[in-house]
Amino acid sequence: HTGADPSKKPERFFLISGKVSFFCEDLKSKETTSFILTSGMELLIEPYIYHKAEALEDSIFLEYRMTEFNPKDSDTLLNS
Repeated sequence: HTGADPSKKPERFFLISGKVSFFCEDLKSKETTSFILTSGMELLIEPYIYHKAEALEDSIFLEYRMTEFNPKDSDTLLNS
């Protein structure tokens, strides 16, 4: 995401339950990181950070949003 949508500057997630493995790559610097989220943790993802998640257990995420989601203008960058 580019951050054009105020709800994605940064993207904010809260892991209600479960365990999730995350991989992130800064699209500008190419720096990468991997980490595990567990129940009760919050995740902030800044613009231009590619990210993917793998649930290690059944998991429930909450995404905080300030704006209504518009699938026609989702502020999403696709990984090619």
